[in-house]
Amino acid sequence: GSLQKIVSTFPSGGIVLRKLDGNYLELKSTAPKSKVTVKIQGFPAASFALRDVVPDGGEVVRFPAAHLRRLLDAAMYAVCAEETRVNICCVHIDRSNPVVSVVTTDGHRMAHASMPLAFPELLKSGETMPQRETINLPRRSAAILASHLTEGADCDMRVAGKFAVFQVGPMRAVVKAADVVFPPWSTIFPVEHKHTCRIPRRELQAMVDRALAMAESRSHMAKFTF
Repeated sequence: GSLQKIVSTFPSGGIVLRKLDGNYLELKSTAPKSKVTVKIQGFPAASFALRDVVPDGGEVVRFPAAHLRRLLDAAMYAVCAEETRVNICCVHIDRSNPVVSVVTTDGHRMAHASMPLAFPELLKSGETMPQRETINLPRRSAAILASHLTEGADCDMRVAGKFAVFQVGPMRAVVKAADVVFPPWSTIFPVEHKHTCRIPRRELQAMVDRALAMAESRSHMAKFTF
């Protein structure tokens, strides 16, 4: 976080990174007429040995990075923010061939977004994908990952043991999964619906805004009647 803030203050142009003794990192701007140089105290590389503990293997699934970003954006609002509720303070990714789902809950509401895998042709002739694969990403890790999922790029995802590995262009993110049991979300949503009501998004948003303007400030509840 600190490194990102420091880099954002540099003038437009290149930056030269140089490793110094004592685990220091020097950042020097190469912009014309710039004299910006910053030294940051770092940590020994041995303190971040994820490269050595992440196992190989795991089926690689590819889809547009922007699609995963939209799934995360659609569900992140409902993730639990209380660190003590470890089983729901995470983002649940469920891959049931051929659909990827992202699910979150805070105990009062549940958000679910899904999409079909975009590149089934990655499978070789005769291969079959695992019928189901799930992983729970810590809330903060999922938010940081979403910020790196850019439009126009592909995202390769694989689950290896207790880790999820995401590759987006040159960016490789390794996330240690939350070792928790996520609620059985698939049993909560009804399988069939007797009726379907379709409302234009802007009209529904306006209705909700008008109702919540008069809602009790603590509960902030609104009642839907069809």
